[in-house]
Amino acid sequence: IIISILFVIGLGVASVFLGPIINLNSTFDAMPIWLYFVLIPVGVLAAVALTVPGLSGSLILLVIGFYRPLVDHAKEWGKQLVHGNFSNTGHLLLMILCFGIGCIIGVVIVSKTMSYLLKKDHDSTYFGIIGFIIGSLFVLFFNYEIYNYYLNWAGQPLPSGVVINPLLSMPIELVIGGVVLIIACIGSYLLVRYQRKYKKDEEIKEN
Repeated sequence: IIISILFVIGLGVASVFLGPIINLNSTFDAMPIWLYFVLIPVGVLAAVALTVPGLSGSLILLVIGFYRPLVDHAKEWGKQLVHGNFSNTGHLLLMILCFGIGCIIGVVIVSKTMSYLLKKDHDSTYFGIIGFIIGSLFVLFFNYEIYNYYLNWAGQPLPSGVVINPLLSMPIELVIGGVVLIIACIGSYLLVRYQRKYKKDEEIKEN
């Protein structure tokens, strides 16, 4: 549990410190051939979050510097496509294809690995997953994206290239976030309660 917690927290801290340093925007602008091949293992890393609870694929991409370039270029090239500019259509499709292939490979590899670990050492694997989930609670409030919001709220200068234009003031955002969090917790509780009641009813019917 401790190792898993520290690992996830380390990802969050690394994203804050490495996020402003690693800048791949110029590389994505040129989109060399080798970058397409690099996107396959990047997709594999991102796919870890689809199988392992508590790990965030976007956080992993933030740490290695691929999150923002992928999102920004997909958005920009998609916008060009909508407006009839097809100059970067090939780049967009190949970028999505290579990243998608990596995600598919990653899901297969990680799911088989998790299945093996659960059979080989069930308890330790579950404790590791619990650690990932606990650590992710910290990372929700301390990662590169939210750290920039903290800087903005405190009136501090933002890293180069980061622009934040919140629609609402900080107190209002926090109140709305708190209300949504409470609603989500109540909804989750009710869903679990319903699922348990349904399962119990089914067992009674079978008996």
